[in-house]
Amino acid sequence: MGQKSRVGVSAAEETQRAIVRMLREAGALEVHVRISSPPVNWPCFYGIDFATRAELLANGLDNEGIRRSIGADTLGYVSLPGLIAATEQPKTRLCRACFDGEYPIELPAGNLIGKHVLEGVGRRVADAPDALGHVVPPLVATSGGATVHRP
Repeated sequence: MGQKSRVGVSAAEETQRAIVRMLREAGALEVHVRISSPPVNWPCFYGIDFATRAELLANGLDNEGIRRSIGADTLGYVSLPGLIAATEQPKTRLCRACFDGEYPIELPAGNLIGKHVLEGVGRRVADAPDALGHVVPPLVATSGGATVHRP
């Protein structure tokens, strides 16, 4: 290869690292990564399955830290205003929760949400004992690392 490479990546960070590594192993002198969305800083409960902010690389690192983490020479993202403009829709018609933390519905459980809370809105978990004989409580937000605080 021996030439500069540009790659547009929109998959998970592990995939980005693997792609950068493969390009370098193939002889790329430079790898410039461009992401077709803003950084994902908040969990998505509407179809993309990542449960906590701790699972999101963009939540804990700045652009330079992410660039170093994936091994790219440069890293760039589409801005949120740029993404909104590209849709030609008013931002009020778009879910931007994973980018800006503004969820389109009120979050349950006192602004603490865990991975399965929105999947079970309006339902209760049966009050049946689990494998250890403990009674399963009603569906509520989890605690610790499996929760997120609304901004």
